Amino acid sequence: MIYLQTDIKNDLITVLPIFLIGLGITCSCLIAGGACYDIPSWRLYSGIAFGSLIALFIGILGIIGLMKRIPVWSILWVSISMIGFLALINFASSFGLPNVVELVIIVLSVLVAIFVFYWITKQSWQIAGLFGIGLSTALSLILFFMATNISHNKIKIGYYDLLIGIVMSGLIILYLKGNNLTKILILIAFLISNGLMIYVFDLSMQRINEESQIIYLIIFSSGLLFSGIFLHFSIRLIKKIVKI
Repeated sequence: MIYLQTDIKNDLITVLPIFLIGLGITCSCLIAGGACYDIPSWRLYSGIAFGSLIALFIGILGIIGLMKRIPVWSILWVSISMIGFLALINFASSFGLPNVVELVIIVLSVLVAIFVFYWITKQSWQIAGLFGIGLSTALSLILFFMATNISHNKIKIGYYDLLIGIVMSGLIILYLKGNNLTKILILIAFLISNGLMIYVFDLSMQRINEESQIIYLIIFSSGLLFSGIFLHFSIRLIKKIVKI
C-alpha cells in the first residue's frame, strides 16, 4: 500500500510540477509579450522554447517516476506527463505522421496508461484522487495556456497562471496533509478551478468565432479528476463480487 507524504520536503517535490507549469506559462507569456498574431516570430518561438524546456523537465521526471514504479512524489509528474504526451501526439499528428508510426505510438500509450491506472487505483482512493488532480489540472492548464496565445490580454492571463500554480500547489499540500473530509473538499475545489480555466479558454475561442465546447470540456476534465477514484472503488467492488 502506498501512503501519502508526511515529510514537507517530499511534499514540495510532489507539487513542484504544478508550480513549474504556472511559472513556465507566465515566463513564456512575458517573453512573447502579446497575442501570437501580434508579435514577431522570434518572440513567439522564444516563449514556446522556454515552455518546452519546462515540459521536457517534467516529462523526464515523469519517466523516472514510471521506472521507479510510481512512488507518491512522482504521481503528479507522471499524470501531467501523460496529458502532455497526448498533447504532443496531437501536435505531431498535424504534420502527417505515417499511419504505422501513429498506430505504434497509440498502442504503446494505451499499454502504459493501463499499467499506470491499475497501479495507482489499486492503492487507495486518496492516491487515486491525487492522480486525478494531476490529469485534470494538466488539461486545464494546457487549455489556459492556449487561451493566452490567442488573447490580447496575454500578459494579464500569464500572471494569473503563476498565481494559479502557486494556489494549486498549496491546495495539493493540504490534500497530502489533510484528513479525508479535507481531501474531498479540495477535490471539489479543483473541480471548480478547472471549470473556471476551461471557461476562460472557451471565451477566448468564441472571440475568434469558434463554437463553444465548454460543456464537453468540463465533462471530460471532471471525468479525468474522478477517474482514478471511480476505478479504485470499481476494482474493490469487483474483488468483493469475485470473493462472494
